[in-house]
Amino acid sequence: MKNIGILQLLALIQLPYARGTQYLPATKCSLSDSDCLTAQAQKILEIFVDGIPEIGIQKLDELPVGDVQNVADNFLFNWTDVRVGGLRNAVIDNVKISMELKTIRVLFHSTLNMRFNYVMDGLLLSIFPVFGNGKGELILNKMQMELLFVFDIVKDNNGKDIMDLKKYYYGYDTLNGIQGRLDNLYNGDKKKSEVFHKIANESWRVMSANFGKSFQGKITSLLFEAVKLYMRSRPLEELALY
Repeated sequence: MKNIGILQLLALIQLPYARGTQYLPATKCSLSDSDCLTAQAQKILEIFVDGIPEIGIQKLDELPVGDVQNVADNFLFNWTDVRVGGLRNAVIDNVKISMELKTIRVLFHSTLNMRFNYVMDGLLLSIFPVFGNGKGELILNKMQMELLFVFDIVKDNNGKDIMDLKKYYYGYDTLNGIQGRLDNLYNGDKKKSEVFHKIANESWRVMSANFGKSFQGKITSLLFEAVKLYMRSRPLEELALY
């Protein structure tokens, strides 16, 4: 019985360590090896989407991004309870680290699906009267995004080097168009609703240019925080050949 008790105690002691190491890369890459870093990032993404609560990373699949406000001249378009799906299927196209410039460049693509509650009222683009409230959905077909993280190398509490992300920049493009659907427009007037959807979906580039940054900024901010937490969670020597 004593032996069983000791084994159980050892198992409990090792459990946090096992949980803490499950997200470490199976193979360490040189920080100058872009191909290796790209493949490694794809594998780590599979863990990211389910979240890593041990280090504070929330679930990225069906990502909650809070509320989005679009306010322009004579136009109000607010979203609440916004959730973004599709990051689970993201493809990492390229990861490149420059130790000289202290930057990480990440390029990826995926089709994103956004669901939300909306309130809209006013003149869209100052010419098209529209109003309504209800459920909304937006599909960004094959959205390609580039993230540029700026970092510094600092010491952790044990004197080990860690990568500390300071800020980021982003750019994006939707290669195969954007399709949106808003229910209960014009108090349920189907004819007026179809006219609006036809114009908005055909002019998706215009809509994206004028309103896209309001929600893309929310998404990229959460991705930045997730990567920042991950890079600070371990000494750099445990994450890469350094």
